[in-house]
Amino acid sequence: MDGLILERNEFLVLLEAARTNKIIGLDSETLIPHDQATHLAALNQGVQGLVAKELATISADETVMIEREILEFSQIVAFPDIAFITTRDTPNVGSQLFLHYVNQLGVVEQTLPNEQQHRLAFLPDMLVLFDRLAFLLEVQPSKAFEASVRLSQNEFMAIKELAENRAEAEAFKRLSRAGLDEQAAQALIEAIQAPVFSASLAILRCEDTEIVDAINPAILQGPTSAWAIQLDEADPETFEVQSIDQAWLRQQIQHWFEQLATAAL
Repeated sequence: MDGLILERNEFLVLLEAARTNKIIGLDSETLIPHDQATHLAALNQGVQGLVAKELATISADETVMIEREILEFSQIVAFPDIAFITTRDTPNVGSQLFLHYVNQLGVVEQTLPNEQQHRLAFLPDMLVLFDRLAFLLEVQPSKAFEASVRLSQNEFMAIKELAENRAEAEAFKRLSRAGLDEQAAQALIEAIQAPVFSASLAILRCEDTEIVDAINPAILQGPTSAWAIQLDEADPETFEVQSIDQAWLRQQIQHWFEQLATAAL
């Protein structure tokens, strides 16, 4: 799955081919030049770049003919039925962004090697995508314990702030009062204070280029435990916080996808 690396100007040609200026997961304000002349110059440079890479040709009458693979990339990336936006933050490493797009034409992964490059790669099928996401969010292979707790958003954020500010005793008291046992409460506090990584996984149902439904869990891997934090389906003011492992996450990613895909039927 090496993929194809396009420079920003070449990527803009894909958007032009798809007749869109919006890509789910990317900021259009920084993606598209505001000045029309600058945009046109970028497109011309992009076409030349695709020609040099043998991904496009220019006919005698100056018609640009883009290779089929590039056109398929453009249609999947521009008009997904389901999009996955995965942001992983690792201390001392920084933030990594992974974008995945799904429609009837296939599955595409997009990453950004740098601010002016776009890496695109086809994935064989949805099962490979689920495995890929579980790999990118590589939580521990087995649960240290079974634990779950429901907290209001305000209470969770208050506990998180207490833990980050080293007020462990108060954070522990609140988690215990909410129903977590001693081991689980201590492990969650440690995960907040010293995350191995934290991540957000946004699964989006789209129509054209608009988001019409979303599931957006957060994932937290701590020194001894991994956690999922997601909105309670019955009460959007409440977080459900539960311990997880790799098998749970892989299965749940597929469940979240199927939940949104079924809603689209």
